[in-house]
Amino acid sequence: PTWLIGLDYTPADDILLYAKYARGYRAGAIASDVTAPFNYIDPEKVDTYELGSKLTFHEGIGGIFNVAVFFNDFENKQLQLGFNDNPADNIAVVPTAAPVNAGSSEIYGAELEVAITPFDGFTLEGGYTWLQTEITEMPVFTVPPSSPYVITGAQQEGDELALSPENK
Repeated sequence: PTWLIGLDYTPADDILLYAKYARGYRAGAIASDVTAPFNYIDPEKVDTYELGSKLTFHEGIGGIFNVAVFFNDFENKQLQLGFNDNPADNIAVVPTAAPVNAGSSEIYGAELEVAITPFDGFTLEGGYTWLQTEITEMPVFTVPPSSPYVITGAQQEGDELALSPENK
């Protein structure tokens, strides 16, 4: 099951303070183009926590100022793993890639969003995200001796998640 539990507090009409906790998942899968034990991928689960505020102002110059901090805790993280032809077995196979369950990872950071409207019809907007990621648990992947593949591209415990820029 998934859910969202949130608490909102509005100390004034133009101020929202909030906290939320959510559970999410990514469905499992079957990868028919790779051999066991990599052909079955368990569902990925994530617990997310977020604290933030949203402010709107109208006096003189209008605009918004939003800020949030967050933490995401993943279990059974699905990461892409490469399967290349094993040149030692004399069996030619097409290289492929498939998701695997990589253990766990964490993502945490902060977001800032600002918009200023000095006059009707003109708005300046900006945003910034600071992000930290880490694989906190990663099994060692090995193929059975009879497999026509060798594994490539395996990330390791302590590595950052791919395609997760620190500053955006």
